Amino acid sequence: MLNLILIWPAFSAIASGDALPIVAILIAGLALGHAGTYAPQASYYPELFPVQGRYTGVSVVWQFGAMIASGPFTVVATALLAASGGAIGGVAIYVSALILVSVVCLSLLPETAPRRLGGREYADWALPQAHAGQSVTSDR
Repeated sequence: MLNLILIWPAFSAIASGDALPIVAILIAGLALGHAGTYAPQASYYPELFPVQGRYTGVSVVWQFGAMIASGPFTVVATALLAASGGAIGGVAIYVSALILVSVVCLSLLPETAPRRLGGREYADWALPQAHAGQSVTSDR
């Protein structure tokens, strides 16, 4: 949510052209918003998948997310800037919408903390019959 709050001051700082506000908002955004977003993802995403498919599951989530949101971002942002005569409001609204979609999706995902789930992993799924007697030592 901090990213949603910081997006408007960030675009205002960029529009001002003054280096000090731009550097300050970049530091705040990277130190608080970016780190506060990516740090929990490193443990949350793997917890969503069983150990047998964890690497693939996380990779698919990460790559499809990048493909859907990040891939077309520059094209959409450029089109919004061109359509508005260079005004940044449309791009700020677009970024805000992407953040809101992320927040809604995250709120719909399940709790994965083993402590809150009676000591078991959320993704503690049964192994297929062919692998029933084998121990899994790697997440690849």
